[in-house]
Amino acid sequence: MGARLALLCLPVCLAAQTTTIRTGTLIDGRGNILHDQTIRIEDGKIAWIANSPSIPEIDLSTYTVMPGWIGACLTISPTDRPLEAASKAYRLMKAGFTTVISPVVWLRDLIDNGRYAGPRLISRGDCDTATRFLNSIHQTVPLTMDDLLNITSRSAATLGIEDRTGSLAPGLLADLIAFKGNPLEDSSALLNITFVMKEGHRYKEPPQEPRLILRSRLY
Repeated sequence: MGARLALLCLPVCLAAQTTTIRTGTLIDGRGNILHDQTIRIEDGKIAWIANSPSIPEIDLSTYTVMPGWIGACLTISPTDRPLEAASKAYRLMKAGFTTVISPVVWLRDLIDNGRYAGPRLISRGDCDTATRFLNSIHQTVPLTMDDLLNITSRSAATLGIEDRTGSLAPGLLADLIAFKGNPLEDSSALLNITFVMKEGHRYKEPPQEPRLILRSRLY
């Protein structure tokens, strides 16, 4: 199933996105924590972030939203077939990484051209920060705001793409993830990424909440 999703991007992630997202808690990647904000996205970029009374298209009001992570290394072996390589990239994106490091130019081009769904591929970089970050999550080591900055805006600056991504701010690409809980209190919250957006396209969405249906009874 993962391989098929990597090969054929679902319509929800291919459709042009002009939308609004309501957030519960917003960690902007610049050290700020905001509440009850609405993000307006136009043509793949963040148009504005504000406290708005309008009804959003995407309701993440019970979730924490932050920039997509940056800097994991994507390891592709010479024996990997194209679909296997694309599937590895897709799994990294679903885990929270919207930008990863990989020298595989052909895969980067296929993702950029929309042939495969996957993260943004950067040819060079140091993935030690991402490795330490993931180890901390899996070992449930408490995280600090510095840890979150290291995996977002600071990694973007190191890679020279801070003018495109790494923070949630007007003018930057709409790369964001969402999850339940507070990662500064419980790092394991980051093990369950439920929403992933890259450049305004949705690649993972939370399950729909069960709804109570009232049926009338005839006597």
